[in-house]
Amino acid sequence: MRYILSLLFVSLISGNYAMANQNADSTAIKPGVIHITKDPRIDSLLNRHIRINKKKQSIPGFRIQIYFGSNRSEAHKVKADFIRKYPETKAYIIYHQPNFKIRVGDYQTRYEAEKLHKEIVSKFKSVFIVPDEISLPKL
Repeated sequence: MRYILSLLFVSLISGNYAMANQNADSTAIKPGVIHITKDPRIDSLLNRHIRINKKKQSIPGFRIQIYFGSNRSEAHKVKADFIRKYPETKAYIIYHQPNFKIRVGDYQTRYEAEKLHKEIVSKFKSVFIVPDEISLPKL
């Protein structure tokens, strides 16, 4: 009797394992097709976005402002002095009525701007880092 029960128990367990392996094969991923329905205006918006970004010649970044005042000749003097000391760094004059601003450098991160800021803080008055639109970096 024990022999028959043991044989029955072993056959049931082996049958379960066989079924488990068979089920695993039947749930395999099969190739299929997905159809996406979208509004045709999405393509026109995407193309418009691409066109606008191609025209844009600047990105958000940081510059160092070394002068702020209403005296135009003083602004040009400060810019010339900076260019003489740092010829490899670009300097920009920005006029927002009635003031002139001299901003220098094109830095993508505030950390990059900090390097030059530490150098020039003792050479120019009112030097600080400002967020600005910067020229695209050369690749």
